[in-house]
Amino acid sequence: MTFSIANQISLQLFNFIIVVETVVIILSMLVPTILFKFLLLIDGDAEIRTTELARIRHDMVTKGIESLEAMALPPAVKAIVIYDLRDQIRKNTLGSFFEQWHAFTANKAGLTKLQGGEQRRALMHALDAERDYLFQLEKNHLASSDDIDEIYSELLLAESLVLDPRNQML
Repeated sequence: MTFSIANQISLQLFNFIIVVETVVIILSMLVPTILFKFLLLIDGDAEIRTTELARIRHDMVTKGIESLEAMALPPAVKAIVIYDLRDQIRKNTLGSFFEQWHAFTANKAGLTKLQGGEQRRALMHALDAERDYLFQLEKNHLASSDDIDEIYSELLLAESLVLDPRNQML
């Protein structure tokens, strides 16, 4: 609309109108973004659900790691499996990732076939303990079925990746 009247007004007034329109457009985008942050209510149910899912995942991974402690595993295999389990709750730092990567690349042979099998068995054992934990939570009605189902589906996906022969490094 401003450009349609450009020939009828002075250049100075035209530039002023363009600046005003630009400021109005930018403010119309910024003001609601900032105000809605303070005016709109926080969805308490979503926050509670997120916290509850994090707690269930943490307890589940703790059960999985505890089940590994009962197994007789080489330290290298146990460290890899614990790293993988802790990854479910995003507790691995960038530094621990680089440590794992360096340990894997520094060892030219990698894990032996036997250690790879032990790693898969240990992961399956830990994932089984995690599934048992989720089953007990649902059986005793200590968590909602929707929360358990969401975490259970993630756990099954992780298990399918462990079992997938095309996904294996050895």
